[in-house]
Amino acid sequence: MTRSPRRGPKAPLLLVLAGLSPAVAAASVPATDVRAPAAEVPVEPQAAPVTATTSAPPAATPEIQATKSEAGEPAAVAAPSPAPSATASAEATPTEEPRGMEVTPRQLILSTGWSWLAVDDLPDALVAEPRPHPHGVALFTGYLWQVGGLGRRWPSWIGFHLGLDAFPATALSRRDLVLSYGLLVKHGLGRHHRVRPFLSYGLGAAQAWVKTIDGRGVSHQTRLSAGVDVRVGPERKTAISFEVAYKIQILPTFRWGGADILKYNFHILTVGVGATFDLAARGPRRRRAKGERRREQAG
Repeated sequence: MTRSPRRGPKAPLLLVLAGLSPAVAAASVPATDVRAPAAEVPVEPQAAPVTATTSAPPAATPEIQATKSEAGEPAAVAAPSPAPSATASAEATPTEEPRGMEVTPRQLILSTGWSWLAVDDLPDALVAEPRPHPHGVALFTGYLWQVGGLGRRWPSWIGFHLGLDAFPATALSRRDLVLSYGLLVKHGLGRHHRVRPFLSYGLGAAQAWVKTIDGRGVSHQTRLSAGVDVRVGPERKTAISFEVAYKIQILPTFRWGGADILKYNFHILTVGVGATFDLAARGPRRRRAKGERRREQAG
């Protein structure tokens, strides 16, 4: 006798399983998107939008960059103009001839005044004692070139001078003539526009003649002076000059009477007034070759 399998009540079990099936299914199945997948639509590749800020500017021209306006949109930048060529710039700019050094400003000095033989050992005395100290007239001229003070420094000049001192004959002395010449250096004290004080010194030679005495004496001369130039006129190119000068002549010999006698030194004190003319700087003069002049004349 075979035993049939045991069968339990099916109806209540089915009802329980039917009520628990939704919960069991929800707990056992992982949460996934149950929506049906959308149909795949072929997408065509699109080029990336080209903007001025996407690409870095070239290293050679870092200044050419796109800028944005206040609204946030990129502003248009004009393309750089090409650099002018060397030939174009050479054609546009006329060639200039090189200029040489200009002639510096100069001064012309003319003055006259009073002279006095402060020390007189010349053979001009007619009496032994007292020694005469004659008075006379002085003439002076100088031509100087400015060598300093062209900028902000005090001005200075260097040049040549020529002077003549004449002492008329008196009851105690013979007539004397003294001609002096040499180098002169002048220094301005300050850069005043109207009143210009100065100091000057010079080295040179002097020749002396005494009336009724044959021959002459040649001596060394040292000249020291101080004065002031007062500019006048609208352009102030002319100045009235006042100067006090002391000139020392060392005269070791004076040949007269067939004998050489030592120590004929004499010193001259001069007070003068005159005019100083300021000559402006002048450019160099062009010197053309003779062949060029002949071609111009022939043409």
